[in-house]
Amino acid sequence: MSIRAWTSLRFILFFLCLALWQGECWGEITASSDEQGKVKIHIGQLQHDIRVQLDKIEEKNAAEREVFDQLDEINQKLARQKEKTTALQRRLTEQEKLLQDLKAKAELAEEKRSELQGHMLKRLRSFYMMGKVGMLNVTFSKKTLPELMLFSDAFANLVAYDRNIVLQYRAAMNELEQAVLSRELEKSLLEELVRQADEEKQVLFVLRSEQKQVLDAIKQEKNVCQLAVDEMRKAEQELYDDLLRLRIEEKLDKEQGLLLGKGRLASPVTGTVLYRFGDTIQEGVRRGETMQGITVVIEPGTPVHAVYKGKVVFADYKRGYGNAVIIDHGGKYFTVTARLDEIFVHAGDTVEQDQEIGSSGDVATLYEPGVYFEIRHGRTPLDPLEWLQID
Repeated sequence: MSIRAWTSLRFILFFLCLALWQGECWGEITASSDEQGKVKIHIGQLQHDIRVQLDKIEEKNAAEREVFDQLDEINQKLARQKEKTTALQRRLTEQEKLLQDLKAKAELAEEKRSELQGHMLKRLRSFYMMGKVGMLNVTFSKKTLPELMLFSDAFANLVAYDRNIVLQYRAAMNELEQAVLSRELEKSLLEELVRQADEEKQVLFVLRSEQKQVLDAIKQEKNVCQLAVDEMRKAEQELYDDLLRLRIEEKLDKEQGLLLGKGRLASPVTGTVLYRFGDTIQEGVRRGETMQGITVVIEPGTPVHAVYKGKVVFADYKRGYGNAVIIDHGGKYFTVTARLDEIFVHAGDTVEQDQEIGSSGDVATLYEPGVYFEIRHGRTPLDPLEWLQID
């Protein structure tokens, strides 16, 4: 097999492998997908925390309803207690009025009794001063004996009548005094009931005040939970916005990839371009082949950078290329950087633009000079110099 045929076969095998790597890459998670995964994890954590806070709010709502029920019960008791107190005070007022009336009647009866008793004493005194009807009264009186006897009987009847009236007043006085005592006792009982009703009402007021404090605390805690939910939902929305942005960026990367930076990409190395895209190789094992990329002559130890962010799909030794790094930039765009002395990345790594991926050296350029750099869209090689920003 001639050298040219061998070289062609080697290129075919290389790009077949490249095509296989490319197919494997589409199913793998890109850097953007990693970020989307992190955002999704944060959203999941936020949603979990939101559910926790919502559960707390529901607990506070249940506690709030319970306190409201207790307050309603207390208010109903207070209303009944107020009615009870009002009724007791009304009865007490009536009792005091009755007691005053009774005392007034007792005083009036006492005055009457005293007046009658004085009148009866005067009548008795006159009766006894007149003495019994005897011979002396009959002898010296101008009245006849029948008249004296009639007068004596009438006077005795008057005295008996007065005495009976006095006794009736005394009995009435006793009844009034018993009534006064009974009313005073009832008044004392009513006053005690009013006092107890006031104490029960005060207890209910204190209990209602305590329940209101509990209710305020519950509302405050619920507000804190609601604020936390609002803030977390706001953060959740921001994360959804970030996720949407990342998906759009990922879509753009997949659809356009390296195309987004065309003409503005920094060169992977600093050096002198030896072979341009389409040039015929003049020396080395590939002499006579057409360049699919560019070759840049650089000083040994010069760092080599990624021209754009992407995922490393190959980082190892490749026959005919030496140490090589192939990066998938999305949108079916790949870069191949070969003839490296050292490789600083591994297959599966995610690299950023301008990240150092390797370095040049004497060993790597032993058979062919310079660092080899190539850009492909699918299987189509592209001129790197149209993509790089050359100073």
